[in-house]
Amino acid sequence: MGEAEMPKCKRVDVDVHLQVHDNPQFYFETKWPTKSGKKDHLMFKNGAADGFMVHYNLKDPDNVYSFGNDLQEALYSTDQPVCPGPDEPGQWDQFQAYSFEQNGMTLVVWNKNDPKNGDPMDFGYALRVIKAGDEKYLHLDPIGTNSNSNSKNVALIAAGAFVVGAVLGAIAADVAMPMATTARIATAALIGGVVALGLYLFGSSRAASAA
Repeated sequence: MGEAEMPKCKRVDVDVHLQVHDNPQFYFETKWPTKSGKKDHLMFKNGAADGFMVHYNLKDPDNVYSFGNDLQEALYSTDQPVCPGPDEPGQWDQFQAYSFEQNGMTLVVWNKNDPKNGDPMDFGYALRVIKAGDEKYLHLDPIGTNSNSNSKNVALIAAGAFVVGAVLGAIAADVAMPMATTARIATAALIGGVVALGLYLFGSSRAASAA
């Protein structure tokens, strides 16, 4: 058997700065969009076909913490808009630890960004870091939001808009000109499809600009 194909994902980099003696004990630094007023609340939108690969890069001024070497313990996640507690292990199938890099200083998480019914949804997760030789993890708990806007989903919606427009264009041509030739009906269908697709893309771009 050949190796499994790598997911087609958009990369996101997030620096996780530890400040263990403060409250909160961490903060995010990233160029990725975050919720207004909440720098640790990432907004996931417009992913690649398989979503996102999120690289959480740990920045520890004391150089004693890492994400460890256990993918199941480095991340807890849930489809609920609350962060899982230290005694609530498990990973939601949409947001799972994928790999370690940089000797455990980077945790790579696969966010499939495919929420139920396609509606934006908040989800909870906890990044967990540990000192070498310790057994107890430090629990860091931000929040995220997924929007069903991966490239494959956008392509399917656009195709659907074109088909609907084409059908409506053909029907309109047939009603307006009962004796119209097949070629004219096909032309009307093509125009209808193009118009519908154009309206969809225009609306999508306006929505993206407003987000």
